Amino acid sequence: MSRTVLTVGILIAFAVTAVAHTERISSSRAHDLATTYMMQYISLCGVVEAPISRATYWELPIHVGQAAQPAGAIQVDKRSGTVSYPQRPTATPQSLAAWEKSLEKRHK
Repeated sequence: MSRTVLTVGILIAFAVTAVAHTERISSSRAHDLATTYMMQYISLCGVVEAPISRATYWELPIHVGQAAQPAGAIQVDKRSGTVSYPQRPTATPQSLAAWEKSLEKRHK
């Protein structure tokens, strides 16, 4: 009986791990995160292009300024949602949400 319980427990653990492992950041969510990141850390004037799928991250090319000059790409980790850009801080989805919330409070 204990072997059966142990086997069932292991199978459940694998199933939960597999479900958690497959829940990744969608391209739409990556775009939202990159847009917020760009507004907070890069520029309020610009465009975030459609995400490009890479093995472990989304790559989102950006254009900044009135002339929409190409300015590299923001990366969003597919598993964690962590957002990065060269020579700028790394941000989590939680920190970006907190920043957005602080803006909402300022405008009320």
